[in-house]
Amino acid sequence: MVYQKVKCPFCGSENVGLFGKTKAGTQRYVCHNAECSHRTFQLEYKYNACKPGAHERIVEMAMNGSGTRDTGRALHISKDTVTAVLKKTEKFVVPVNENFLSEHGSVDIEIHNALAAEMDEMWSFCGSKKHEIWLWWAVDHATNTPLAFVFGTRKHKYLKELLALLKPFHIGKVYADGNFAYSDNIPADNLVVGKKNTQKIERNHLTLRTRIKRLCRKTICFSKRADIHKAVIGTFINIFFFARHFDVSMIL
Repeated sequence: MVYQKVKCPFCGSENVGLFGKTKAGTQRYVCHNAECSHRTFQLEYKYNACKPGAHERIVEMAMNGSGTRDTGRALHISKDTVTAVLKKTEKFVVPVNENFLSEHGSVDIEIHNALAAEMDEMWSFCGSKKHEIWLWWAVDHATNTPLAFVFGTRKHKYLKELLALLKPFHIGKVYADGNFAYSDNIPADNLVVGKKNTQKIERNHLTLRTRIKRLCRKTICFSKRADIHKAVIGTFINIFFFARHFDVSMIL
């Protein structure tokens, strides 16, 4: 007879015991470590979505152009499970680039040269083209690093929300297109209108449409739910542009 030591996959403790079996006949274990974050666990799973790393793969595939059904077919799981996991990623999303802010600090506009930012909005839709969702965001003009973003319609109030998020960055010069929202909410002395100086943020629009399948202009893949649409785009911005590490524990 061969005996195998069982370790808790969450805390690494060997102080575990048997804890019955699931309805599918899989052995369950209980961890006796009082400091462990999980009381019970399994080493084998019948359903692929429950296996370790499955949620990370779902998010990774969404960040690399896979749709909900694509992911379900590739991982052999239900599309409803994929949808549920992507919905939870909204807990991970933050609208401000905290890494950039912590590295550069709160820039004092009276002492240092203020940041120059490019601002623009990108169109997308959910369910029907009548239901428009606009991404308003800003990037650092020097490094093309996104600073903050908001979702909404093309109404001016969403630009005001973006400007409120950008206050800690103390933006000086703003480069934008001819949208009246910018000229109505940004002082003329700080605003430079024209496409010449917004090429970097426009390039980021292309990155989003290339990497996220539901943003392609000519495709049969589109979002049916606004919350998932915003969660996927927000998660991509956080991972790819904000350089935040995705941890599945953040969404559970």
